[in-house]
Amino acid sequence: MCCHRDVKKFLSKCWSSPTLTSWGNYAAQSLRLFLITPLLLTRFDETQIAAWFMFASLGFFGTTIASRFVLSFSRMFAFAMAGQDDLSTIRNARGRPEGHGKPCWGVFADAYGALGILLLLVASLNLLIAFGMGLYGLGNLLEDYRSPLELWWCFAIITVSQFISICFKRYTAALVGMNYVAVNARWGMIMSLLSVSLGAIALTCNASLLVLAIVMQSIVLLVPLRMYLLLRRIEGGRVSRMKTIVWNTQVLKWACGPTVKGFITDLSITGVTQLVCVLYTGIGTDSQVAALLFSVRMAEFAGIMAIVPFTSVQPVMSKLLAAGKTVQLSSIIKQRVLVSVSLFAFAMIAGAILLPFLLDLIDSNIGLLPVDLWLLYGALLVCLRFIYLSLTVVALGNDYPLWVSSLMIIFVAGLGVLVLGDEWGVCGPMFCMTLPSLFIYGLRPMKLARDRLNVCISQLYSKHVVTALAAYLLIGCSIIYS
Repeated sequence: MCCHRDVKKFLSKCWSSPTLTSWGNYAAQSLRLFLITPLLLTRFDETQIAAWFMFASLGFFGTTIASRFVLSFSRMFAFAMAGQDDLSTIRNARGRPEGHGKPCWGVFADAYGALGILLLLVASLNLLIAFGMGLYGLGNLLEDYRSPLELWWCFAIITVSQFISICFKRYTAALVGMNYVAVNARWGMIMSLLSVSLGAIALTCNASLLVLAIVMQSIVLLVPLRMYLLLRRIEGGRVSRMKTIVWNTQVLKWACGPTVKGFITDLSITGVTQLVCVLYTGIGTDSQVAALLFSVRMAEFAGIMAIVPFTSVQPVMSKLLAAGKTVQLSSIIKQRVLVSVSLFAFAMIAGAILLPFLLDLIDSNIGLLPVDLWLLYGALLVCLRFIYLSLTVVALGNDYPLWVSSLMIIFVAGLGVLVLGDEWGVCGPMFCMTLPSLFIYGLRPMKLARDRLNVCISQLYSKHVVTALAAYLLIGCSIIYS
């Protein structure tokens, strides 16, 4: 009986964990790639497959911009939950008067309504862009196709569902800002599993592409409804009763600057990798490009999963920052940085051992980077973890002071690939993805994180993190020379 209670308590703790539910959400979303894509490739012709992948890119602009607004506003909501009525960028926790500890619902409502306006504008602009892409791309693709009407209906269903989905992302921002991260991630995971499962069943039953679009997009449209019902049960249903469209110039000023600067900073982190890979596709050989793109994709997946322990508690950290509780905040950061860096280092070492074996097992036509280059790439990325996590610490207050440096990194990385060409093989793009950030950012992100929190470096970065880096290098060298 006691054992049964312990198991139930453990499962309940896992079900309520922001980190574990976020991992589950990412894993469920990745099933689209590993389950739906192989079924698509074996059941439809080239035109249908090309059209489906084009549909997937229709919402890239809107989703990217909307995600930045959601992140900025979720932090502002966290400030309001700490009792702050000033939701502007926090550059010094001790320089911001402490809130009274109780949520400031008035300014929360103003921000919620302003987010509604911004997301409506983004969704409308994304609809126009998608319409233009459809007329140009899909029009050319279906010029001589036997049944174009079906794919045009798929296009209409997906673009409309994306419009609705972007408009209602304010529900996600509100839930995360109020620190209901586990609830948001849990239902995201459930809906993703439901969407993928129904899509896989439809494909197994030889359903048409139109049926697949209807099935999967119907689940997408259920997500906002479920989030709204959740908001009616949380915090007395206050948020569900707030006005969704409110023009507030002050709130828009607070939000737009951090969103634009944050978008540029993100480009220097993830966008540089994509830019370098795209440029190298026109330079390297087929085998080099394939190995590089596959290796980068695997490293990106490891990075996404490894940073979850840090990002899953961002609302809590933003709230502590707004309340001026720097000692408690520093303790959380120190612990989460250690976990995130260690997980990423472990994943890269495991990749060096397991991925070549798995690729041989399935008789893959492409390979991983040579093990020594993979581990070198991993070492550079481990060093960049410190920079990225430091930038995230600074961004807890919606502050992005190094956005000009981010623009320089994007320019230098792109220029570097073109200048080096294929002279250094895959080492060229690998260095262009990492060294510009290491040299241009340098130690400034860590110093900014220290200054923002008014603490010493040792309170943010444990000596155990340095130990983790040393262990990575030691194990990596032993793998290379074994």
